[in-house]
Amino acid sequence: MIWPELSRHRHALTSPTRYLLELLIAILINFNVFKTPLLEWYFKIITIQPPPSCLNFTGLNKRINFKTATLAYQSLAFGQPTYLSSVLTPHQPQRSLCSVNQNLLFVPRYNSSFGQRSFSYCAPKIWNDIPLLVRQSPSLDSFKHNLKTHYFANN
Repeated sequence: MIWPELSRHRHALTSPTRYLLELLIAILINFNVFKTPLLEWYFKIITIQPPPSCLNFTGLNKRINFKTATLAYQSLAFGQPTYLSSVLTPHQPQRSLCSVNQNLLFVPRYNSSFGQRSFSYCAPKIWNDIPLLVRQSPSLDSFKHNLKTHYFANN
């Protein structure tokens, strides 16, 4: 029988892996997606505890923004990859404004939250939030260095 084997080896999992597995099982059982006696039995043995301190999600948004901004810089500076550079368009105001020389991108309007998760919306929004000195970096290495300083200096 497999159930006694699970109870004997359940402590072999590391703490973050065990927490994520327990969370997944709890979600599956609560939403009746995959309700089996084995999952119910396993869930009764293990109680869900708060996430361990080794799971650090505090800088996750900053890391995502860093990757997105780096892709936007590569698309604007080198035109590569072409499928991303074709999506990014420079902001061109109809009147002469001070923002003409700011190296800004046009942010398209989306009414749905699904559209706001696309690269064509997120990349210009993140790009426009970066300071001008970072956006005008001469090389990719200096851009990454300045962007890391901008995002991760105030932890």
